[in-house]
Amino acid sequence: MSQWMIAFLFFIPASPARAAHVKVIGGATTIQRQQAHDEFSFIGWGPSCSAAVSKVSYPPFGKTMLGEPKSWQFGTLTIPAGAVRPEADWILNSRKDEFWSSQQAQQVSEALAKDYSIKGYVEDVREGAMGSQPGLVELLTTTPSFKAAGSPDWPPASFRLSRVHYHPLITCSLLVFKTRGGPETALYRFALIRLRNTNARRRRAEGHAANGVLLYGKASDPEAGEAELAIAARMDPEYASGRYHHAILLAALGRFDEALEDIRAAIKLDKAYMAEARKALEFDSLRDDPRFLEIVGKD
Repeated sequence: MSQWMIAFLFFIPASPARAAHVKVIGGATTIQRQQAHDEFSFIGWGPSCSAAVSKVSYPPFGKTMLGEPKSWQFGTLTIPAGAVRPEADWILNSRKDEFWSSQQAQQVSEALAKDYSIKGYVEDVREGAMGSQPGLVELLTTTPSFKAAGSPDWPPASFRLSRVHYHPLITCSLLVFKTRGGPETALYRFALIRLRNTNARRRRAEGHAANGVLLYGKASDPEAGEAELAIAARMDPEYASGRYHHAILLAALGRFDEALEDIRAAIKLDKAYMAEARKALEFDSLRDDPRFLEIVGKD
């Protein structure tokens, strides 16, 4: 093979799926082949119980040209008023589209983002150790707490609940499930549901907060505790206890600017935390900070 042909072959751009990765370890070059995996994206909410999403599925290396996907879906899921089952409207769908076009996929995603611009609240469900409190694992890792209307098509047991998108205005959620492991092998399933438990988001935020406190206090794992309390604070910003205890963990980790933001938010939601903050040992490093004194006042 001539040198110009070799150069030409190496010039061919890889697809976004990155069919093969070249990695140098200890002076030796290895090629990491693409494994079967999905790429899922929540684009946004519409004003009703309607969500825009995309999912692209890639096969193992060598099954398609230049690592192109084997299937794709870009569009919306909607539960009509008075109904409990979602209806799909796929603008791009490998079942009817003969060829994959990354440019077209990007254009459709951008168009959907304009019409489905409500972001709502997001709950991440972490993998890893959890605090030893009865019912906590079941609350955070399974679906009964949502009390979904109808009979949703839940994925098989090989998938775990990974993320929940909550509509900010109505009792509607998109549940995202994935297989365990890293993104290079992740497969996704999703379900749009109506919530019969209107308090599900707060109840689950309380679970994450309790898990964070347990991981910090009993398991002596402040990083994992902070991660759980960050989830509680992000998914339910009006939850004063979650914001306050997140501030405690942030201060314990030396992240003082962020801690001050959450202290301020917690006290704005519940004035009782002003006195609590003045006594908390975790805030000792902030005692002389004028910003802290402005927020909590003096004894």
